[in-house]
Amino acid sequence: MFPLTLTPRAIVLLAGLFIAVCALMILGGAAALHWRGADIRTFADADRQTILAASAQCRRHARLLYDPLAGEFSCAYRNPDGDAIGSLGAMGHVLATLGKRFCLCNVSGVPSHLSWVPLPGQVYTSVDELPFQPRLAIVLDCGDEKRPGEALRAPLADLPSINIDHHQGNPLFGTVDNWVEPQRAATGEMVAEIALALGQPIAGALGECLYLALVSDTGSFSFGNASARVLSLAAEIVGNGLDV
Repeated sequence: MFPLTLTPRAIVLLAGLFIAVCALMILGGAAALHWRGADIRTFADADRQTILAASAQCRRHARLLYDPLAGEFSCAYRNPDGDAIGSLGAMGHVLATLGKRFCLCNVSGVPSHLSWVPLPGQVYTSVDELPFQPRLAIVLDCGDEKRPGEALRAPLADLPSINIDHHQGNPLFGTVDNWVEPQRAATGEMVAEIALALGQPIAGALGECLYLALVSDTGSFSFGNASARVLSLAAEIVGNGLDV
């Protein structure tokens, strides 16, 4: 190997090139950090607006649930999954804590594999079985007015209704209010927000119902919809004592 001999001119050129490369790296890194920082701030601002909007929705629904004249009738779609049953049970627990008279309904009943869910009362499969005449229907996790089942279509048409759902394309069929957010992972996530807006801890049987809803519609937190908010709610439920 021959020794490398550099002229003074070559040394100066190489030194200049080295300094230029270092400067580009520093400036590029700063630009990247600045872009990422701006991106993070943009997302933070968007999240803040989403949270504020959700809080307003929660407060409105909280006021509706406090109506002293209303006997609530909560239902979810036929052939329910974990989010439907979890949301139904969670809403029942919220109403029970408020001291409300309520009944839960699903035309398919509770699936055998979800018989362990700590529901706050019987799930009726027909309006003829209801122990009182409800004045308000809370329809959960139903993408349209047909989803609760044919047997409930006529009774629901005669009742003032609140529609709480996370499915794309929901036609906003609620006659009192509609809270539809397709970006939500589960309807249970929305019921959790209502509970928190009412000052109710998401713990015990309520927390278990909500956790079921979150796990069901996020594929045990493996789907892309398992957002930071979903994981935060799940962590709060576990932190409140749920044994998973």
